[in-house]
Amino acid sequence: MPNPLTDILRRNNIANEFVDYVKKWIGTPYTWAGDDFSSLDCSGLMMEGFKGIGEFDDAEDYSANGLYKLFKARKCVEPKKPYMGCLVFWLNKKGKAVHVAVMKDNHLLIHAAGGGQLTETIEDARRNNAYVKQRSLEKVAACRKRRYQQIYKIVDPFLIKKK
Repeated sequence: MPNPLTDILRRNNIANEFVDYVKKWIGTPYTWAGDDFSSLDCSGLMMEGFKGIGEFDDAEDYSANGLYKLFKARKCVEPKKPYMGCLVFWLNKKGKAVHVAVMKDNHLLIHAAGGGQLTETIEDARRNNAYVKQRSLEKVAACRKRRYQQIYKIVDPFLIKKK
């Protein structure tokens, strides 16, 4: 018989390991389509996190929208109250995920951002203050809504799948 407490503890351990791994990237330059140790984009950061904890192998690579499609059925327990390890996806007007971040705790997220497609080099990243950084969900959400009319969806990729 499944034990809900065991499932919650397992979920929290995996999510904590993921967030701890992603935190190590804070300060890394952001570049569009970056996915290595020198620079990352938003989905590259999440992929490094998943690979770092053994959830994906090196051959797998997903965009923000690919990750959203993969995890969108795993809604957070309380959709408007994100918690550590939840992924936050920003959707454009067509419903395509164009940005992804991970919740460090109930208020702060970690994401790679700055300049979008125009940030192609590390020098561009320096000029645009484009790095992996920690910010409040509230501030990032307000900025992306104001600038791009984007809404966000929150999912929990670490929820245990029901059999």
